[in-house]
Amino acid sequence: AAALDGPPPQATYSLSASEDRVAIVHERGDAIAVGPLRVTVSVDDEPLEHQPPVPFFAATGFRGGPSGPFNPSDDGEWTAGETASFRVAETNAPALESGAKLTVELFHGETRIASLTTRVHEGEEP
Repeated sequence: AAALDGPPPQATYSLSASEDRVAIVHERGDAIAVGPLRVTVSVDDEPLEHQPPVPFFAATGFRGGPSGPFNPSDDGEWTAGETASFRVAETNAPALESGAKLTVELFHGETRIASLTTRVHEGEEP
């Protein structure tokens, strides 16, 4: 719980998405401890049925393990320049269809530290 003392981390992020993969780049700012982080994903303002329980290796609604700091084998810190990505499986809904609006919100404990929006690109990789 000590990680939640003091002000929430300040950082800048960018978001990209393809029809199966969501990637969030930590552009600059504070290192983020992944433990207290909560990630919510919505497609056209409808929350995904299965949200990514970061960090995770295998989770319902996601294909394989995530890459970068959302993977438990990583060092537990999300630092500037690192990309966190995960693949949404067909078992999740709504689907990441090309052109859909994707919103990802990052929470540190109960504090929202980022709200990111992008359009889903066609194809498997952004």
